[in-house]
Order: sequence, then structure tokens, then C-alpha cells
Amino acid sequence: NMATYGGYAIDESFTANADLSAKQYYWVKCGSVAGEVALATGGSGPMALGILQNNPKQGDAAVVRLLGVSKMAAYGELEEATASPIAHGDPVGTGSLGKGCHVSGCIFHAIALEALAIGTTATIKVFVVPPGMRLAEEQ
Repeated sequence: NMATYGGYAIDESFTANADLSAKQYYWVKCGSVAGEVALATGGSGPMALGILQNNPKQGDAAVVRLLGVSKMAAYGELEEATASPIAHGDPVGTGSLGKGCHVSGCIFHAIALEALAIGTTATIKVFVVPPGMRLAEEQ
């Protein structure tokens, strides 16, 4: 059954710094206050921490998948600064609005386990990897 999620994952609880109730499966980063997380803002911002697993309002507990298999809100939209589809096995990171996108030549945060066409918005399965991993050509 391809819809089955198994194995081990590492989740950690933080505090949402804003209303993230519509941001389940988006990337988050460390907030400006210790213990808080904020919506991730892409490669130019601080490194993404993990993928939000729940839908907290400001001040509520935000459960973040730090490592392991997760769903990820993703896009293949030009407005998100990428025209690249996501293929199975591609490196993915976070775009400017916290959704995942195909990345090349930079830090990536997950490996796509499903594909997504250009111009499509969906939730795909990914493997979240330790923060700061770089593509081989950058090492």
C-alpha cells in the first residue's frame, strides 16, 4: 500500500510565533525567540528546521518533523521562483512562502519520494534530511 507511512521519525514540539493554522505540511524555521518556530521563507532566510505536522494558532504547540518521512506542501509554480517539476528522488527545499520546491546548487532539506508537475500544487511525500545538507556539486 503506497499510502502507508512507516519507519521512524523525529518530531519536536515548539511554539507557533504566528497563526499557522493554514500551514500544515509547510516548512518552518527557528523563530526569533527561543522555542518558537516561524514559517520558512526560502533560501535567503535562515535555514528551514522541518515540516509542520499540525495546524497551530499563534502560541499553540507546533509539532515539527525534523527527520523522517513526511507529507510536504509543494508547488511547481513560476511565482515561487522555480519552473522545475519535482521528480522522485529530487532534492527539495523551501520557497519564499514555506512550500517545498525543487532545488539545485544549494542547500536542500528533503528528498522527494513522489513527483509533481510544473504548475501543480499538491502535498507530496518526502524524506526530511538533517538541516544544511548540500548537493554533491557544492561540496
